[in-house]
Amino acid sequence: MEELQLKAGRVLILDEQIYCFQPLEQYNLDTAAEDMENFIKFLGGKKVYLISDLRSIKKAIPKKIRDYLINALSNHLLGSAILVKSDISKIVVNLALAFKQSKYPRRLFSDDQPALEWLQKLKQKHQQED
Repeated sequence: MEELQLKAGRVLILDEQIYCFQPLEQYNLDTAAEDMENFIKFLGGKKVYLISDLRSIKKAIPKKIRDYLINALSNHLLGSAILVKSDISKIVVNLALAFKQSKYPRRLFSDDQPALEWLQKLKQKHQQED
């Protein structure tokens, strides 16, 4: 499986339009900005579906960094599945997302297979609409 190594994690390329970001625990705004710039360059202008696997993160990503990432990715994503560790995490993340408008569909999952299947269905739906 092909991957893009970043300072704060890695991006697995699951297919030509579906990617999975696996962050490291140490994440700051400077690292986020550099990684986002490299990821967006890597995409080369194409829009993709992204799984953000946050299950290994022990503490919440600071709001300033979350907001930056959401804004930086908003023009590059067609859909986003967020993997969290537990139902309590789902509640917390849902609350955080409820106050942020999004240009693309987002859903939370605790297992990677349903997340991938949801993004594949979303991708098929978009392809049928084109």
